[in-house]
Amino acid sequence: LIVLTKTNNTSEPITGVTYAGESLTSFASQNNSAYSNNIYARMWYKVAPATGANNIVVSASASIGMSMVAVSLTGANQSAPEASATVVESGASPLDYNITTVTNNAWIVDGYGGNTGTDNFTPNSGQTERQDIGGQAINTEGPITSAGSTAISESYASEVVGIAASIAPVSLPTAEPTMQVIWW
Repeated sequence: LIVLTKTNNTSEPITGVTYAGESLTSFASQNNSAYSNNIYARMWYKVAPATGANNIVVSASASIGMSMVAVSLTGANQSAPEASATVVESGASPLDYNITTVTNNAWIVDGYGGNTGTDNFTPNSGQTERQDIGGQAINTEGPITSAGSTAISESYASEVVGIAASIAPVSLPTAEPTMQVIWW
């Protein structure tokens, strides 16, 4: 489970995220303080989350406006994301950056937080937009056949920050399983 939280605040007030009552781990964050509406975005993950319909709860140290988007993955290695990358917009769309995957056939999850609640995001070719709501978007791309640097691009309407994570696939045996046939 990957969750992206976003606030427009002078300091980051988000203190935690839970799913089905279990804590998620923060692994990447990005801040853009160049504008009057400071943007704080953070990605969180949960290895082997509970199945079924459960609540995602975001806790904060102050009463503030915030939003979040999430994506659940199947076939993912049950470990922390293998790599992350962050970027702050340069003043002109699109937002271009790279992430280096470590494992062949990894998936990329990339998320964006905008300066307003009405930002529109458009993913690059090869990416699939999973959610675009409340000034945030989350996309997936993969599998990335060969490990290495992968370019990411996202078009946007206003100030934005981006965070990407590389998620390794489930490890498969490298040799064919052996079978023993016993006749009675």
